[in-house]
Amino acid sequence: MVKDFDIIDLDDEKTKKFAEAVKNPTSKKILALLRKGAYSQKDISKKLGIPMPTVHYSLERLISSGLVEVADYYWSPKGNKVYLYRASKKVMVFTPEKSPKLIANLKMVLSVAVVLIAVLALVAIYQPSEKGVSKTSPNIGFQSKFSKHGSLKRFSSEKELLDSISKLGGNRYYASGGPAGSPIALRESAESGAMGSGLDFSKTNVQVKGVDEADFVKTDGKNIFVISNGKLKIVKAQPPRDAKILSTIDFGKNFYPEELFIEGGRLLVFGSRYFENMARLLDSKGLGALPSSISINSGSFVFVRLYDISDPENPKLLKETEFEGTYLASRKVDGYAYFVINTPALLLEKSKCRDLVPLFAEKNSNVEKSDLAPIGRCTDIGYVLPEPSSSFITFASISLNDENEKVQKETILGDANEIYASKNSFYIAQTKYPAYPTNPPMMADSQDENLGRPVKINESSAVLEGPKTIVSKFSFIKGKINFVEAVEIEGSLLNQFSMDEFGGNFRIVTTVSKGTIGNEKISNRLYVFDENLKELGRLENLAPGEMLYSARFMGERAYLVTFKEIDPLFVIDLSKPESPRVLGRLKIPGFSNYLHPIDDTHIIGIGKEVDEKVDADKASDNAVYYTAVKGLKISIFDVSDVSHPKEMFKKVYGDRGTESIALTDHRAFLFDKKKELLVLPIQIAKIEKQRSEFGDYEVMKTAFNGAYVFNINLKDGIVLKGNVSHSNLKNREFYDYGESILRSLYINDVLYTISNSFVQLNNLENLKLIKRIEISKGEKMLYAGGGLVESTTVSMKP
Repeated sequence: MVKDFDIIDLDDEKTKKFAEAVKNPTSKKILALLRKGAYSQKDISKKLGIPMPTVHYSLERLISSGLVEVADYYWSPKGNKVYLYRASKKVMVFTPEKSPKLIANLKMVLSVAVVLIAVLALVAIYQPSEKGVSKTSPNIGFQSKFSKHGSLKRFSSEKELLDSISKLGGNRYYASGGPAGSPIALRESAESGAMGSGLDFSKTNVQVKGVDEADFVKTDGKNIFVISNGKLKIVKAQPPRDAKILSTIDFGKNFYPEELFIEGGRLLVFGSRYFENMARLLDSKGLGALPSSISINSGSFVFVRLYDISDPENPKLLKETEFEGTYLASRKVDGYAYFVINTPALLLEKSKCRDLVPLFAEKNSNVEKSDLAPIGRCTDIGYVLPEPSSSFITFASISLNDENEKVQKETILGDANEIYASKNSFYIAQTKYPAYPTNPPMMADSQDENLGRPVKINESSAVLEGPKTIVSKFSFIKGKINFVEAVEIEGSLLNQFSMDEFGGNFRIVTTVSKGTIGNEKISNRLYVFDENLKELGRLENLAPGEMLYSARFMGERAYLVTFKEIDPLFVIDLSKPESPRVLGRLKIPGFSNYLHPIDDTHIIGIGKEVDEKVDADKASDNAVYYTAVKGLKISIFDVSDVSHPKEMFKKVYGDRGTESIALTDHRAFLFDKKKELLVLPIQIAKIEKQRSEFGDYEVMKTAFNGAYVFNINLKDGIVLKGNVSHSNLKNREFYDYGESILRSLYINDVLYTISNSFVQLNNLENLKLIKRIEISKGEKMLYAGGGLVESTTVSMKP
């Protein structure tokens, strides 16, 4: 009997809960994120910039509607369970005809085995499996000398591909009606640009100079291109007094733009698309077995659209490309965009090979359903030995300068989580966790989950089975892409900054977990590989018992920040790849989430201050409760003496609960050394003590929502110049999340700040308001003290 689908009457209470969940913009943002992977409440809050109470409230609503479920949990160092949530994997059929005949018809189409189906076209969610891309040797671990390698192979026949995925169980994802989800508008060295006309403007803060990263905001120094509320606005930026919206690209129904690139007079947009009533994997007989009002759909696609914006008032579509799956990330080098898409293997009992291969289309006009075809033959699909995965990764490139140049692509089995790119190499990382069944009840995450990263538990033996990461390397030049090698290592990645390439060598740092419940052993490990991913050296047992919070590779040095009680900044020498070593360390209270170089010997760190004296309700002498975490901390580190790094300057702003999207999204960090400028989006929280008949208690209130502007240099340190805001907290009790500043940039002497609602212009010298342009009207999400208080569509003028 098929268990993993619900047939729901239209009058059922579940129908009402479903409708309430899908119409709420915050719930849709969370749902769109959870279709890409499993996250804790704290992770969701950080990635989307949504207060924790609102995340908890929204998750409760999504779970009660059946759209979200608990995926897994891990143990924090204090011994508390922290739950991970994901989009549900089942069909929800809403019909007035809930009858035995309908159920019987569904059984005829769906496999007799349990068929897991993603809701709302939420595909490409990672499904852990005990078997992965490369099965780990039992000897790999702390005593292993070498890492596990895998070469790219091709399937010799359609049957071999089918048998491989069937053996692994497949992901068995399907979709049943509804949109693919709203875009995640929250997604690193910053550069300034000149256009030969005397314009001086900032560019996206990127990890590698010369390797651009897509974002939802870009500027060419004359205009600003911004995605907001499902549309793309082209805003005239210069001269400031004449700033206005020049044009709007409306992508249409079921299109959700996410990120973009610009290149000369070209605009490239990535987004998600949902094809309505698109039957996939079912023949005509199978479809005929269902009532006419019911269909089983697969409709989640990535669209890539190229526009001519030489006339910004009249952008023209030049090309559209569609890939089945979900968009992960992209980079741009020398006029070509390189991007990664995840697609689950859609498996029915009688699937054929062509049913599994992702669909693809490429046209110099709009793509229709009829244009879609398998991305290649089954024998074109690659996999990494010894054992493949049951999902597809497509790595592709597209020219921004020539719409007639064909898209280059390579599809392999796997499931990508993070990417890193240099100017000629592309690394795709996927983390594998041991699978185990669990279905714990819905409950709030522990606030101390900052201290832990996902570590899976084999509860039958009480042994912690740590994650492993597979890295696949590709080379590229002028759009041509080639697989180089793959390697499996122990541990999990923090983010893209955990990877780097220098002098042809690949460096990567992971957090490794070993031990048993109550006796966990957590440490960090740094690997160095050559250009063919052959291990050259490693540094093990780094900061035992502490989690990695940030990493930055700078030439022959690596800087790592770990945290448990205090913040150790490690300086690591990589000049001899065969023997990396710790040169020095600095221990100070707090931690840094993001490190940004000022020059070769000075680094900016942004993170949180911690009062290590706070010990209320500690589970152990080594634990730090969330009550010890204070406001946002900005530091300048001097690493000129590598043996004795020091914190030159430090400033702390706000109380516990103060947040900045720049802590988790480097593209929100605006720094210019020449201008001595630092701009950070920030929500300042203040803790107020109140009394009641039951005793004293603390209340967190939002004191400011906007951006702080700093003068920053090595002489005077960190000086707050002023602030700008799109919210008016003085005249309004609540603040609107849509007015939270997410990005900032400058053009000449004007500072531009961008929220989902406005593009605002302020004088860069005195921060005086010049102009505010409304770019989106829609549902307002109001917050007070960090929690959702009301949802309204009433337009609220500042």
